[in-house]
Amino acid sequence: MDDMRERLRHYHIKCSQHLNRVRLSHLLALKALENEKPLVDTDYQDLVLASFADMPWPKTLAKMHSALHKQHLVSLKINFELFLDRLLTTVWSFNFAELAAKVSRKEEEVPLHELAESIVRAGESNVDMRDFVIGRIVPEHGLHKFEEKLKDATKVRLRDILYAKNRHYWPQILTAFEIRHLVEHRDGWVNAKFRENVKDVWSNSSWGERLSLDGLHKVPVEEVDVIKTHDAMLNSVDIITEKLLQWRPGPTPSQ
Repeated sequence: MDDMRERLRHYHIKCSQHLNRVRLSHLLALKALENEKPLVDTDYQDLVLASFADMPWPKTLAKMHSALHKQHLVSLKINFELFLDRLLTTVWSFNFAELAAKVSRKEEEVPLHELAESIVRAGESNVDMRDFVIGRIVPEHGLHKFEEKLKDATKVRLRDILYAKNRHYWPQILTAFEIRHLVEHRDGWVNAKFRENVKDVWSNSSWGERLSLDGLHKVPVEEVDVIKTHDAMLNSVDIITEKLLQWRPGPTPSQ
């Protein structure tokens, strides 16, 4: 158990560092745009042209700001998602015998459940197969999927522990995840699925503080959105880690 706590603390530190590096990169990039001169030097001209085509300079600058906000929002999401992946993998790796019985018994997943139980019976000699099962259980991406699997294993529900500390953390993170999807797959254009997914949290996000979801056609990403997403994720890393450090495997883990 001490080894598990040490691993959880390690990922807590690494994720905090990575989230802060994204914010540092964001600040440095914005600072560079305040001084236009370096961007017109020959070292940058070809890359600027390749990135933003041939458009008037004021429009290029505006596009740069917009692109930087979006790219750093995506980077924050990726690092936070990786943190959840590492935490859930750690919980399963150090408590496989206790958690194996929680593998779903749905008909289509019976082989995975039986494999998990057979690995427990075989002991540590089946480490590779244990890792295979954990790889099947831990999702590759998706905030809701991580929330569901973490709750299945530990009874810890992400939105509950975040809401208990601050009413903005979960809405900000959930909205950022959904907007990341729009940015990467729809160039920010809103659809009905997005409206449905964020309607309950929109008003407590940085976007909802300045934009009405009704009639919104395309979601912008501004500096304030990156700042508040960074802050929400950074604080949430502390909250989630502390909760899991207190968790103990058993039939009725404390919530």
